[in-house]
Amino acid sequence: MTRLAGLVEHVLPRTRQARVLAQAAAIDSTGSGLFLAGGIIYFVQFVGLNPAAIGGTIALANICGLLSPVPVGWVVDRLGVTRVYVAMLVLRAVGYTAYVFAPDLAWYLVLTCAITALDRACSPLLQVVVGEYEADEDRTQTMARIRAMRNVGLTAGVLLAGVVMAWKSRAWFMGLFFANSLSFLVVAYALLSVSRTAGPRTTVRPALRSGSGSDDRPARVAGPYRDVRFLLVSAANVVLSLHDSVLFVLLPLWVVAQRGLPLSMTSVLLAANTGITIVLQVYVSRFGRGVRNAVRLIYAAAVLLVASCVLFPIAQSLSVVAAVVTASLAVVVLSVGENLHSVACWELSYEMSPAGARSQYLALFSMGTTAQMIIGPVLMTFVLSMGAVGWSVLAALFAAGALVTAVAARPHPAAAQ
Repeated sequence: MTRLAGLVEHVLPRTRQARVLAQAAAIDSTGSGLFLAGGIIYFVQFVGLNPAAIGGTIALANICGLLSPVPVGWVVDRLGVTRVYVAMLVLRAVGYTAYVFAPDLAWYLVLTCAITALDRACSPLLQVVVGEYEADEDRTQTMARIRAMRNVGLTAGVLLAGVVMAWKSRAWFMGLFFANSLSFLVVAYALLSVSRTAGPRTTVRPALRSGSGSDDRPARVAGPYRDVRFLLVSAANVVLSLHDSVLFVLLPLWVVAQRGLPLSMTSVLLAANTGITIVLQVYVSRFGRGVRNAVRLIYAAAVLLVASCVLFPIAQSLSVVAAVVTASLAVVVLSVGENLHSVACWELSYEMSPAGARSQYLALFSMGTTAQMIIGPVLMTFVLSMGAVGWSVLAALFAAGALVTAVAARPHPAAAQ
């Protein structure tokens, strides 16, 4: 327990308001871990839904999630992030509670699409909040520490869900949904607490809806869809984010396809990825301040991601023991690259966003995560079926994503608050 407390203290942010947000994020992720581990099992075992229907529903819901962030970002830029974020957290709590009472596929479909849209729309809002309350020199490191705390919470949630699932009781499974709903209310309370006690370090006036007005009004800020550089970096981020699909889709399929490899290897390697993120994310964040440094991290991330694409096919031709060692090295390399990319994209997306339309910009950028969740699984099956050729294509995509980012990345002239 002493070591765990020391680890938590290591990853907590420096300022009080950021610590509150990080602790709330850990609670949020604990609830998410509970749901992710037990949600699908509940609907198959107790509601009687077909697994194929669940898979199709999740795919459709991800499309809804792809479309939701930008309109919500537009609303945030006009009404303020706190009130919109809190309202959406309450809606998410209601939605996950309603899951408990979903009697059939139709209700599951409607709820999953609505909840996924809310989840994805909320994703960039925390970055907006951190940007409002944290100094520029602390912003990226605070995001890194919050992500580390999220991984701690997610791990705890998955482990707790395992204990609950051992009881094989519907009532206990329903408790997972209620606990997840409660976690959103905790985050909402924390956000309101921070907004009351800290106050934003600067006041960003919303973007104008028309170009007319007196000279003391801020200049109109064009939306992200007219910013070619930002669109290019956002598209490149979709490609670089494919490391998530490699880890959560391709890796399990790859382990199953290799003769002699223990299936439990997948869980061990995923746990290693989580541990690396908790330990490494905060350290890496100190090297990502500013666009130039962020681009350097992107280059380094691409090198590591390409290296992992070389190590996996090599492992296929080795003996069982050597394959385990090589695949483990590949996951370590991939995990480090993932962390470098995460820090760099936080900094780039923020520095390339104008203050008056930041929520819209960050919402568009966050769509990359959802887009790769739709594209990634299909691409990963191609990589697996094509062997070394497939891995070479994936490596080329990572390299291309880094090059596009390096060419297009520039601070937005109106990014400074």
